[in-house]
Amino acid sequence: MSDWRPSQIPLDGMANLKSRWSNPKPDELKMAFRKFDGQHDMVFGNGSECCRSDRALLNYLTCSPRLELNLEGNYPKFGKSLMEELVDRGYDLSTLKFSIRKKKEAGDGRS
Repeated sequence: MSDWRPSQIPLDGMANLKSRWSNPKPDELKMAFRKFDGQHDMVFGNGSECCRSDRALLNYLTCSPRLELNLEGNYPKFGKSLMEELVDRGYDLSTLKFSIRKKKEAGDGRS
């Protein structure tokens, strides 16, 4: 089991972000491993055209324990999160970056 654990970070305008973090573009959802208030952790951001719930979904899918099939009982079993699994497989989370942009609508003028 890895020693990486997600922490709860309030990202009100990302004012306390102490690393090279460029604010997301209006149509962008992004994630990176950065230093925040003296701690290293995953940081999530969304642009003005993206919902906060999309940022929360990305956080949930990457940092929450995965539900696994439990053949031994009638209760759910939880496994490792994607981040814990990557650390256990020898990956360096400090190099992890993710960015995705919304689809362009026909005729919206984005280039």
